[in-house]
Amino acid sequence: MQKSLLLFAIASVVVWGQQPARPEFEVATIRPSAPSPEATVTAGSRIDGAQVRWVSFTLKRYMATAYRVKLDQISGPDWISSDRFDISATIPAGVSTTQMPEMMQRLIEDRFQVKMHRAKKDLPVYALEVAKG
Repeated sequence: MQKSLLLFAIASVVVWGQQPARPEFEVATIRPSAPSPEATVTAGSRIDGAQVRWVSFTLKRYMATAYRVKLDQISGPDWISSDRFDISATIPAGVSTTQMPEMMQRLIEDRFQVKMHRAKKDLPVYALEVAKG
């Protein structure tokens, strides 16, 4: 019994050890965005070969993109919706731009020390129903 248990433990370590590493940007810099005149914000993204640049997005917007969720599904301190950041990054050779959300997740977790968890919340809703009669 102990031999089979030990063999299972060793086999489990081998299987878990073979999972591919999450993709990450080769090089990335994050800087606070330059202040813009009141009531105007110019935000955008640009991919030029292996270089990608996002300008003037909030951390909440980056998180929504990275984790493929809606903005109203993200909660955190107020500053994640107000402070804006510019990100410049280099995509490693052989990595597809379709893996950009996973690379963004890793960058956010590493640089902002974000800890993500999913939770269910009860929220008020309105229902439109056809009146009887």
